[in-house]
Amino acid sequence: MKMNRFAIVRLYCGKSGAKGFYNSQEIGLSKAMVKLGYHCFVFYPDINNNVISEEIICEGVKVINVPAKHIGNHSKFNWSILKEYNIDVAEIESDNQIFAPELFDFCGKNKILAFSYIGVTNSDSKGGIKQFLMRLLFKKNADIYRQHMNFSKTEKVRQELNNLGIDRVKVAPVGLDISIIPKVEESYDEIKANNGIPIEKKIVVFVGRLDEYKRPEYMLDLIHSLPIQFYGIMIGDGDKSECIDEKIDRLKLNSRVKRIKRIPNEKIHQYYKIADYFVNFNDNEIFGMSILEAMYQGCNVIAFHAPGPDEIIENKKSGFLVNSLDEMQSIIMDGLCLSGDCIKRRVEEHFTWEATAIIFDEWIRNQEH
Repeated sequence: MKMNRFAIVRLYCGKSGAKGFYNSQEIGLSKAMVKLGYHCFVFYPDINNNVISEEIICEGVKVINVPAKHIGNHSKFNWSILKEYNIDVAEIESDNQIFAPELFDFCGKNKILAFSYIGVTNSDSKGGIKQFLMRLLFKKNADIYRQHMNFSKTEKVRQELNNLGIDRVKVAPVGLDISIIPKVEESYDEIKANNGIPIEKKIVVFVGRLDEYKRPEYMLDLIHSLPIQFYGIMIGDGDKSECIDEKIDRLKLNSRVKRIKRIPNEKIHQYYKIADYFVNFNDNEIFGMSILEAMYQGCNVIAFHAPGPDEIIENKKSGFLVNSLDEMQSIIMDGLCLSGDCIKRRVEEHFTWEATAIIFDEWIRNQEH
């Protein structure tokens, strides 16, 4: 019997990935699975409401917001909703989520084929205690992963899982939902003029939450170290927002840095288009959707070595990988640039959801026999 009712279950209930401000991985994958003949349901935990709500994204893709309880960023809800929607296959965004084993157990008892999609095996927090606790949680989850099929977002995670004795792992990279990326019609100068950006400046763009693990303060250190012809644009908000504003004042960067707290995803591509460089400072980046978006616009990306950037970028061919701010500064000061067409091609050929959906579909089909 063909299993074609496909669910993506998110257990993480933190602040990242706000609707309309992010190229949603779940929606992008669902659209690609629909093209392969599946009916897709995305289950999001809703810790703020007590009633289920539904939203039809497009033909074949429905989002279900489910009332959930949570401990920190770890959520659980009434798993029986999967039976109510007659789910055949569940992709569980498990990582180090506390309640992942419980959900796998429910799926097993109710004959729902389940597999995990893992982006990280530990915490990206710099705090030692939190990292220690997350390692303990993941070791607990590892027992259930040994019993099921697992897909990892990067080769590094695959190797880490293998080192934990989890052998049933295949890499399935995160993709970009190209269908929602608008064509930017305005010229370089028009975009700058319309957004109050000095036309004569070279632009360095940072996109990400202003939280400790993203190291947003490095952006200010970088702009401060560069000549005055460089202008920084920071897009994002978070716990370090006030600290960033204070540092901008302290370093007298008010005329050299534009802060944008929130911007709809369809508008962010204007900034990718005018960026001379896009920078990423997180040395534990799980993947990096904004990196893919910037590359799709042909932007030169400079990123610290991390699992995601190392997977996406071919160093000095489709972007630049560095170990320090000094290396990043040198690349910018030397004016090193790559072909925008080559950069975009890297995304089109290797990092679309269509390619990832084929990997999942092949495995699912093999389980039907």
